[in-house]
Amino acid sequence: MPEIEGIELLKAAKELHPEILVIIVTGFGSLETAVEAIRLGAYDYLQKPFKIEEIQLVVKNACEKIRLQRQNRLLWEQLLSAYEQLASLKKKDSGEQTIEDYQVAASSDSKVVQGDFYYPSPHLGLFMNDFPTRPQLLQQLERLANLAKEGLLSEQEFVTCKGTVMGLLERL
Repeated sequence: MPEIEGIELLKAAKELHPEILVIIVTGFGSLETAVEAIRLGAYDYLQKPFKIEEIQLVVKNACEKIRLQRQNRLLWEQLLSAYEQLASLKKKDSGEQTIEDYQVAASSDSKVVQGDFYYPSPHLGLFMNDFPTRPQLLQQLERLANLAKEGLLSEQEFVTCKGTVMGLLERL
């Protein structure tokens, strides 16, 4: 590039959009510049000449990472919504818990790794307004089992979520 070095462009792109994935392709690379690019946040670093399969693989992996980041954000939002719903149900029953209690619990379980959020569990998809019916709760149990089977819930998360739904079933 005649007017700007790739490393400078990487820094500027990351400053404007920290979540952006940058793949550096260079004809004048060295180990030092590759290390610096990765340290500054480049997703990957390719040196010319490269095989078309290499760039296809790097782009495929970058797309998958973007998909997973979006899914994590969506699941986090859904988890907070489930915490809010749980807090609302508990508040109606006991008058003690508030949504802030659940939001603090949710945020303290989160981890930030290089700007990406990794969250403790996916959303329960509980109920917005009315107390759930027995068929809805049974459907939630089936959904939880499927999430656990797919590896989206750890054993501990599954047991915790299942206990919550079972507690609601007992109250019917």
